[in-house]
Amino acid sequence: MSDRDCQLNVVDLRCDHLLNPMGIACSNPYVSWKLHGETRGLKQTAYEIQAAIHQPDFEKGLVSEQGNQSDDSYAIELDIGELREKTTYYWRVRVCVDTEEEQGLWLPWSETASFETGLKDERSWSAKWIEADEEFYAIADEECKQYWKLDPYGDAENLNRRDQGLRKVPYLSKRVELKTGIIKARVYITARGLYELRVNGRKVGPCVLAPDFTAYDKCIYYQTFDIAAELQEGSNLFEIQLGDGWYAGHAQGIPGNNHLYGVRPSLLMQAEIQYEDGMTETIASDDSFKASMGPLQYADLFMGEYYDLQVKDDRIFGTVENDYSMSVVTPQRGEMIVATEVIDARRVFRDAEGSLIVDFGQVIAGRERLVLTGRAGSTVTIEHSEEIDREGVFYDVMPTFPFHDQKNTIRFAEEKTIAYEPQFSFQGFRYLRIRGLNYEIKPEDCKAVVIGTGMPVVGKFECSNPDLNQFMKNVLWSQRGNMLSIPTDCPQRERAGFTGDAQVFGKAAALNMDVSGFFARWLEQCRYEQLERGQIPIVVPYTKAYSEIEPNPGWTSAGWGDAIVFLPWEMYQAYGDIRFLSENYQAMLRWMDYVETCAKETMPESYYMDFKNRHRHKHLWNTGHHWGDWQVPGVDAFKGVELTKEVTASLFYYRQASMMMRISQELGESEKHEYFKELSANIHRSFHQEYVADGKLSGYEWQGAYVMAIAFGMVEGELKGRFAARLNELVAEQGFRLQTGFLSTPFLLNALWDCGYRDTALKLLYQDTAPSWLYQVKQGATTVWEEWEGKDRDGVLRGSSFNHYAFGCVCDFIYEKIGGIGKLEKGFKRIRIQPEATEGLEFAETTIDTIYGELGVKWNKVDGGYRYRIKIPPNTTAVVVGGSSQLELGSGVHEFELA
Repeated sequence: MSDRDCQLNVVDLRCDHLLNPMGIACSNPYVSWKLHGETRGLKQTAYEIQAAIHQPDFEKGLVSEQGNQSDDSYAIELDIGELREKTTYYWRVRVCVDTEEEQGLWLPWSETASFETGLKDERSWSAKWIEADEEFYAIADEECKQYWKLDPYGDAENLNRRDQGLRKVPYLSKRVELKTGIIKARVYITARGLYELRVNGRKVGPCVLAPDFTAYDKCIYYQTFDIAAELQEGSNLFEIQLGDGWYAGHAQGIPGNNHLYGVRPSLLMQAEIQYEDGMTETIASDDSFKASMGPLQYADLFMGEYYDLQVKDDRIFGTVENDYSMSVVTPQRGEMIVATEVIDARRVFRDAEGSLIVDFGQVIAGRERLVLTGRAGSTVTIEHSEEIDREGVFYDVMPTFPFHDQKNTIRFAEEKTIAYEPQFSFQGFRYLRIRGLNYEIKPEDCKAVVIGTGMPVVGKFECSNPDLNQFMKNVLWSQRGNMLSIPTDCPQRERAGFTGDAQVFGKAAALNMDVSGFFARWLEQCRYEQLERGQIPIVVPYTKAYSEIEPNPGWTSAGWGDAIVFLPWEMYQAYGDIRFLSENYQAMLRWMDYVETCAKETMPESYYMDFKNRHRHKHLWNTGHHWGDWQVPGVDAFKGVELTKEVTASLFYYRQASMMMRISQELGESEKHEYFKELSANIHRSFHQEYVADGKLSGYEWQGAYVMAIAFGMVEGELKGRFAARLNELVAEQGFRLQTGFLSTPFLLNALWDCGYRDTALKLLYQDTAPSWLYQVKQGATTVWEEWEGKDRDGVLRGSSFNHYAFGCVCDFIYEKIGGIGKLEKGFKRIRIQPEATEGLEFAETTIDTIYGELGVKWNKVDGGYRYRIKIPPNTTAVVVGGSSQLELGSGVHEFELA
């Protein structure tokens, strides 16, 4: 083997998307790896995998050996058979490769990776669900009322009818004696609510806001941690604080509803300690745990926290066991919520009202970390906002949302300096307003802790246009701030898993971050929440914050519920993992049954007696509640719904049927493929009969309708050209500003570009007056806004959310048409490199860490053409197109010029 061959190896071994995960389900996991090496033309031709149990000795502990003549390296099922619970497995892989210089070269075995199984099922739990006893809550139920809002809905009777929660945080604990000789210790833990575990004073695990936001009535994840390092011979103290979280607190929706799943948080914990002598000791949550009260008077996701240092309460209370369901408890899936970054304050100043304002220079989802010195008896409040107005005054977007205070309160007993960071709350903010300090706080004493699901960033883009660079940063920041356990709409207002936002942004999301595990988990929640008739709700999890105010039975909409169809397809294209389709296929079919039933059984009232034409409406989804092309600029949002919902729903019905035809083919479902092929044809024919006349849309003269008709394949040939020409006219009539909403914006630039109106597409992209993407950048945005003109040119604030990722969907156009990176085969197995939208730019550099490794394209303009530096990942190939030239490239780094 040559020196160069010695540098070839197998790296980044992952199990179920994670590095050496602990506590996975006891079913065959799926593993992945990457090839590493600078050798050109590096391709895998075969692989072998070995798995061992208990120890990384593949001679003594071998339990599985498998191989294949294949270039597959992603999502390979590890065939071990029935996995033992609470067991560590070790695995390694070696591969056979071809390069430009050699064929059939077997590389050495990889470094050893591992995974550990969790508890097999509910029978493996000896722990009980526990919560603080009635004596604790007799006090908490009464004392919390001092924090309740008077008449929050303008109806005094509501004060007596509504339990506003905000109860004291229970501190549960148990002290145990352990003997010497500990060799392994694990804790399996979760909560109905939120928890933070400390063992002997040390926080366990990197996660925050555990155990994630799920449909608690159907699924609660538990986490597994190694606690051997925290334990000691002799006395050991387990302490667990419980927060209301998404389970019991104000956590979702515009009003900020609480008690979404229950009223009181509870704990489930099982620690298992193994000794050298073979003995295992179990510490399980039961009514031997004690409860107490601490300084946290309440901790709420929306309302914030009240930290009272004046409260000294030494009373000890009991705990009670509850017979809550164990069948919903399941191992953690995907990454947990963690602190991803800490940001320094940019400046501290006083606003016109005299309040201290801390500016972090970036809108985030997270919480503050402050060093505060309080006077004896003083109260300090910390409020959060994404914006300040043009006068420098703190902007409160929440006055109409009764339970969204976004305020943390600290009450000091004596003069004292503390380090303060909330535990069970987070906010969307750039600015803090601090009141109650009698000194000027220093910027170095102010930090912002960014939190989010711990997904790695995989995409990076930079070019010679600083505004475009800032926009791409804004998109990523909005994605980071809104992919916190679930894909939310915004981190400050509703915090709901809107299915529409996720489906329009899914393709772009996978270019920015590794969202494979994140969306696999959330799609599972979609399946849990699918309703009896097949609806996927507009938000998942579907809590009573939405289900109890639904405008129609099973609140859903075209463009929202069909995320169950479109998002798995986009993830399949991004990662090549067929499980995204197979796991969700039955849910897709149930959704399609629901939509077909709606289309067949209802029609617009004007057609009830139109016996000549009403037959076609059984193939049009043009009745019922829909959100239409939400947030069309230039019209009131809800007027826009009325103007766009009918034609948008029918266009999306066609897109759904067409996509189901493709998905069925991928899964080998030939009968369903033919069924959806026929359905697509029927919808196509009926749509043209109803909505197309004289080469244009009849009665729907807005950009989005033409965009969707072109992008979804509703028009072809000469008619497509006429639609494109009309779209171009509509854009020009708006002064080359967009007039598209949530559902059509993802397709706008590509529809124009692919139909030959490239100048128009670029004018839209680089437009910097409202409504446009770069207008927000010019106004100082650091994230993507919900409203196109959330702040007008005079600095007047109009928006209520300055952190919504949906309109950032255009970044996939930027990656492909400017960066030059396109996908010819799923997962970037085969790549097309063709920078096209280069007008006005001198260079662009784009990298995407694909499932095969880093893909990079850097181009610079030179006399007569372009100079390229291209990095192709191992196990992939690329075609580079430039002018009349075309190159086929294998893996490795390539530098050259093309006209």
